Amino acid sequence: ISPTNLKRDFGIISATTNQILNNDEVRNLAKYLFSTLKDENNLNPRTSLLYSEWEKLFRLAENDSGQHQDIIDRQDIFSKIFDELIEKDSEYKAFFALHTTLSIIIKLLLVRIVNDMPKIISPLNLDNLYKTSSLKEIREFFTKMEQGNYFDKIGVVNLTDNDFFAWYVKENFTTQLKEIMQKLIFKICSYENIYIAKHTAMLDMFKELYLNFIPKVVRHSFGEYYTPYWLAERTLLSATNGDRNLKERSFIDPNCGSGTFLSVFFNYKHKDLKDKIDFKEYIKDIVGVDINPIAVLMARANILISGLKKCNFNLNEKYEIPVYLADSLYVPSLIEIDKVPCFD
Repeated sequence: ISPTNLKRDFGIISATTNQILNNDEVRNLAKYLFSTLKDENNLNPRTSLLYSEWEKLFRLAENDSGQHQDIIDRQDIFSKIFDELIEKDSEYKAFFALHTTLSIIIKLLLVRIVNDMPKIISPLNLDNLYKTSSLKEIREFFTKMEQGNYFDKIGVVNLTDNDFFAWYVKENFTTQLKEIMQKLIFKICSYENIYIAKHTAMLDMFKELYLNFIPKVVRHSFGEYYTPYWLAERTLLSATNGDRNLKERSFIDPNCGSGTFLSVFFNYKHKDLKDKIDFKEYIKDIVGVDINPIAVLMARANILISGLKKCNFNLNEKYEIPVYLADSLYVPSLIEIDKVPCFD
């Protein structure tokens, strides 16, 4: 796999022309999820809560009069993707459906990558999944994926654990959804060799896919701008006065996005690495933070993919990928509850 292939095979809309891309199975999943979210009376209460919390993270509901041109453009492009009129009362659900679809694709790719590792215990037969007629089998697979069971096999505990985008497994898992999911599984299984060994440097594998998944006008209306690798690299070298011996340095990116700066940190910190090291040593002293849940997932995924090429995983260890969902600009205030000092 490569950033270019992921964009080609799973992108929804061109980042440059706003043309709909020929990946109907991906767009059909987004449409299905959107339709489910619109049926508010039949939503699982947990789904409603997750959606509400996601919305708060993005501050989508604050000060939107619906008249600003970027909001109008945003609704127009959503309408194009979903083949129906998207207005203020549904645009956030459309965005949540896109994020959920992207999350499912990333997690499926990671399941395939981990499953193809040479020493993985009890590998799945993914080919059977896209052939099976059992709805229960497909639902159980996605439930386990969202619970992180397939990543527990290598000791990774926080790649996903019923995050914001796991809501769909608690909803009615229909035959229509099963068939859409099986088409995605088939597409991922069609990669002949998904175990990445070609590149030695850490890449932001999912940035190009994201740019061709979430339209430019949507990203920019929420203040999202992605830094090119060369600029992140130049920034690091400038900040460290050109010191290329960064092995003992610690790094944090408080707005890490999908992990461009983190990629630079890892590449320079471990540039002289010749032999595999334990994953815990690899991720030590590098931390990312972001308020966007899908960005956190992409950053964690990039780190894991890089680690699978360069690290050993002790099956008796537990590994926490050091990228966290948080608002780095929020400063908690000290309050007192029953005479006990607490942070609000």
